[in-house]
Amino acid sequence: MPMVIGIGRMMGKIESLYSRKRMTIIAQNIHRTLEIEIKEAYDIVRRNLELHYIHLLEYFKFPYFSRNNIDRYIEYLGLEYLDDALKQGKGIILIHLHFGTMQIPLIALGVKGYRMNQIGQKEPENNRLSWVHRKIALRQRLKIEESMPANFINIGITNFLRPAFRCLEKNEILMIPGDGRGGTKPVGENYILINFLNHKTYFPRGPVILARKTGAKMLPLFCFRLPDGRQRVEIRPPLPLCFSQDKEADVLNNTQIYANALSEEVRKHPDHWMFWQEFAPGLMIYKE
Repeated sequence: MPMVIGIGRMMGKIESLYSRKRMTIIAQNIHRTLEIEIKEAYDIVRRNLELHYIHLLEYFKFPYFSRNNIDRYIEYLGLEYLDDALKQGKGIILIHLHFGTMQIPLIALGVKGYRMNQIGQKEPENNRLSWVHRKIALRQRLKIEESMPANFINIGITNFLRPAFRCLEKNEILMIPGDGRGGTKPVGENYILINFLNHKTYFPRGPVILARKTGAKMLPLFCFRLPDGRQRVEIRPPLPLCFSQDKEADVLNNTQIYANALSEEVRKHPDHWMFWQEFAPGLMIYKE
């Protein structure tokens, strides 16, 4: 693993030297959003690119993780919240961002015996992604995912959520990216506008709809890189979601609740969030 981290950092440094256009876009988005000096924004971008490549390279190590060795690489925090929520028998929604190595919790929890599911969509060809991500990582992802102790639910272009409902009905755990797909496709009716990092931002309706219909608890999930190179999978207490007879108001109000919880960590660890490039008007942010 130290070799993976070293190579990833080197690749991030190389990209920061040669991908000046991408660096400028991300730095300007961070500068505008966090209201910090542009030099500090560029420092965050450099760390962000290093983490990006470390995450991509770590993906190829996933098939070798097991119950016997996982604790060498992963630190757990908040498993008691997971266990308590499972006792109600309605499943759990782990809401997360594209933050850190977001597939790590699937393996870290799966090898411990939790029944894990990940909802998402097949990624389209996206020129905003790095060359390594487009040409290598995405091609190998499906093969690697087959070895993971988890079930992947691809909702596809129809946004059919029935498989997600079924896993919650079986009292399983469902991971959902709360920040959606990052502007890689046109935003449709399955997204709403909420306040995220002081911007009108498109967030998916699906997580709250699932929680509203199933009664599943929604718990924030984060994955942090530790100074020694390991990672911490951190699960927070259930969010105080509140439901009524008004579906649209429920979706709006409760999406704002989870967006607020997630945004706090983006402000604390901006280098961990992988959607800064897409966090711009016309993509994730509503264009006036």
